[in-house]
Amino acid sequence: MFDIGVDIIEVERIKSAIEKLGDKFLNRVYSKNEIEYCKKNKNPYPSYAVRFAAKEAYIKFIGKQNIKLVDIEVKNGEHGKPFLMIKGEKKENLKISLSHTHQYAIAMLVGIDYENS
Repeated sequence: MFDIGVDIIEVERIKSAIEKLGDKFLNRVYSKNEIEYCKKNKNPYPSYAVRFAAKEAYIKFIGKQNIKLVDIEVKNGEHGKPFLMIKGEKKENLKISLSHTHQYAIAMLVGIDYENS
């Protein structure tokens, strides 16, 4: 079954969570690779926020909430094109697009949901 997932979030919400909860929040939501990637940026919060949006878009795509956010990982392929890894497995059936400003981050995911077909 063809399906979509989309999520938008205010960057400030993620920034506030990180400032308030620190590593507890980061390690519950992001993989070590994602944290390293985001920390390389002068302003890491839009990168964190867009990855959070991608994770929420995936949850909406599969229609379930029984997956840990940290098990959903955004990676970048050749030329920076993003893709998703779920529990260490690349999801070839999904295409994801990410975008952010200083205020908002959005992720859109489309693909075939074999689990719920």
